[in-house]
Amino acid sequence: MTLENKPGVTDAAELARAEELFSKKRALGLFEDGILENLQPEPPNT
Repeated sequence: MTLENKPGVTDAAELARAEELFSKKRALGLFEDGILENLQPEPPNT
């Protein structure tokens, strides 16, 4: 999935770092809000 370039970064490496930072902040928010603890695992595909 490609994120929209909201910060307006034109350098590919800097954009990758910005996307990584955004992703980590979002994951931390999900963890802190307890959302990850309420998820149920999907059954394996057989």
